[in-house]
Amino acid sequence: MKYGFLFLLLAIGIASTAVRVGPWGWLLLYPAFSFGVVAAAYLLSIPGVIHCAQGHGRTGLVAAAVLVVFRRAQTVSEAIAMVQTVRPGIELNTMQRSILEQVQ
Repeated sequence: MKYGFLFLLLAIGIASTAVRVGPWGWLLLYPAFSFGVVAAAYLLSIPGVIHCAQGHGRTGLVAAAVLVVFRRAQTVSEAIAMVQTVRPGIELNTMQRSILEQVQ
């Protein structure tokens, strides 16, 4: 919740700066919008999406790390299995597994 308010304040601050800066201020509108979207996700508890180019290595690593860090999975193997139930193509290499074990 506190992060939601923080991102909301940042969005408002960046947007107000964009209005005051002048002709080049429109360049700040996209970051302001992005912070607003993140604030809404935090405040409304909207689920997020994790993705990368292929969607089977780094995506699985980050998703499994989130499960381990937030204690939704007790072990690395359990986290990987949970991710694979949603996206069966996830295959972590040895380096990615070792990074995940360090997170645990």
